[in-house]
Amino acid sequence: MKNNEAHRLIRYEIYQLPAGHPDAFLGLFPRHGQRIYVKRTGYELVYAGKTETAAPPGEFLDILERIFVKFNLKPPVDYRGRSLGVSDIISLNGQPFFYDNFGWFQVLWQEEH
Repeated sequence: MKNNEAHRLIRYEIYQLPAGHPDAFLGLFPRHGQRIYVKRTGYELVYAGKTETAAPPGEFLDILERIFVKFNLKPPVDYRGRSLGVSDIISLNGQPFFYDNFGWFQVLWQEEH
């Protein structure tokens, strides 16, 4: 990042389904423009952290890809999750993104009552 770029701090959280969960490692197969709801039940918070970015607000792809690469190639020593993959969620400042076979999709948590 260049010195004259404005940096913002982004909070992120990584959520994973346990390996034995029936939806673990399954994609969503979303349709273009479709709102996607993901059941929060079963997802476990496996890591929370902060990162800096110079990306404009609302542009999350670069941040998601950097986190994805970091946790698959050289995860922090206190990380207790598995390698990131399909069905995992990274939340950026409270907004969840689902990793699917075709990349990242913004999703909404479906709270169960």
